[in-house]
Amino acid sequence: MVDLTKFSRDELSLIVSVPYRVGVWVSNVDDNTGSKIDDRNERKALESTISALAGKSKKLPFAAAIMREVEKNETIWPSWDNATTTDVILEDVEKAIALCKAKTNAGAVKQYKQTIWKLGIVVAQAYGEHIDPDNEMHVDRFFQWMSGLGGGVKLGKNPENMSDKEKQALNKLRTILKK
Repeated sequence: MVDLTKFSRDELSLIVSVPYRVGVWVSNVDDNTGSKIDDRNERKALESTISALAGKSKKLPFAAAIMREVEKNETIWPSWDNATTTDVILEDVEKAIALCKAKTNAGAVKQYKQTIWKLGIVVAQAYGEHIDPDNEMHVDRFFQWMSGLGGGVKLGKNPENMSDKEKQALNKLRTILKK
């Protein structure tokens, strides 16, 4: 069992909100104003990934504990939605990682970083601007990214099925996560 009591209430609030807020930030980076399909797909991808990661207690115990806290705080997600500007979120990612480094072990920090990255990638791919001709997240793609939730993900290059704005945002995020 992961002990989150080593964090103060404010510290835990930051650490728990950051992964969700990263997903919202990536979603908002490139809004398709002509349709709400992208918003629905990206929100669905974010929520599904949070739930999937919350269930990975054996493989990713620290990340799973954080994702369970994210789920428990669903009623305050709307207030977290407002704290997702680029400057604010990138600064908060750095602060949250520093807190994890100070109060956990290297494995927990790695899980936390991988979780943040996974949420950003999944949200960016949910709409698939470059490979999905009708801008729908098809069942085969849904199961493809769901199958990748089992373990950590490397902070590798961005996949091609996202917009340039999403790629730029993820490059900024990856820079912070690789520190």
